[in-house]
Amino acid sequence: GGACPTPEYTIAYTGNYTTSADANSVDRVRTYALPYFGSTKIEKIGSKEFEDFWIWRKSNFSKKQPSNGTLGREKNAITPLFRYAVSKGYISSVPEMSVPKAKHSRRSTFTLSEYRTLTRKLTAWVKESKGKANWRDRYVFQQVFLILANSGLRIGELRGLRWGDLGTVGKGSDARMMGYANGKTGSREFVFMKDGGKYVERLRTLQKDELGHEPPSDGLVVCHRDGKEILSFKKAFRNLLEYAKIPEKRDGMSRTIYSLRHFYATQRLRVRTH
Repeated sequence: GGACPTPEYTIAYTGNYTTSADANSVDRVRTYALPYFGSTKIEKIGSKEFEDFWIWRKSNFSKKQPSNGTLGREKNAITPLFRYAVSKGYISSVPEMSVPKAKHSRRSTFTLSEYRTLTRKLTAWVKESKGKANWRDRYVFQQVFLILANSGLRIGELRGLRWGDLGTVGKGSDARMMGYANGKTGSREFVFMKDGGKYVERLRTLQKDELGHEPPSDGLVVCHRDGKEILSFKKAFRNLLEYAKIPEKRDGMSRTIYSLRHFYATQRLRVRTH
């Protein structure tokens, strides 16, 4: 019977949370959606109101303009409030609240000539540090660079890759290293380019020499000497580009270590069309 609750009332009513994820969701709603909709009755908030909200949200922020991913997370935090309202009979259905679609821009990659220059300079860069404290870091990054370019793995997938995730597909001269990776799209199978697995084997040999035995199956393929995860390769990547005199930007877009995934895809397509 009575008046439908306002968003503020609904948030207060459903605001119990026990995890940090719950707390983050409530904070997302309280920070922007609640002040925007104010005392508007929840049954008056429909798809048109959400279209206006996302436009407003794009230009109202505390630190930096929100990405479509950020807006998507805010949408996911708001949706349960409306589902609760439906369950209580305050509204008949959850309104459409689609976030504006992201504008996809082509990621910059490397030309074949640039890649060849980088691999040649990588070898010199590693040799230059032989006997120095940073040799291992450079050597590991060299293998990471070559693994990414020969497998199409995302850097996050490679960071989490363990020795037990690897195997072989094919026989004889057609045999290739393959594995199972976990990343932002879930678990998937991947296969190296021909001879690409040798860069993984270099890391296996490095760890075997350091440990005095084969690395354990649950050990990380890419790691520090103590077996812990290497959190970032950004500095090494920038240093390599500078050393090789390859510009960080191409066609107005910055190249990152993720560009190697696109290089891999480009080369696979190039091979198939020739």
